[in-house]
Amino acid sequence: MAYHPKSEFMAVMMQRGFLADCTDYQGLDDALSKGVTPAYIGFDATAK
Repeated sequence: MAYHPKSEFMAVMMQRGFLADCTDYQGLDDALSKGVTPAYIGFDATAK
């Protein structure tokens, strides 16, 4: 991935491999840079 985030939160999540899918990295990064952003976290309980 060639995107380099501005927000510290997104940078850490990408470094740790926690961001699997995103339709708009720039939009997400802009929202995270502005303050609190509600989000959805999904877990696959059937995964190994």
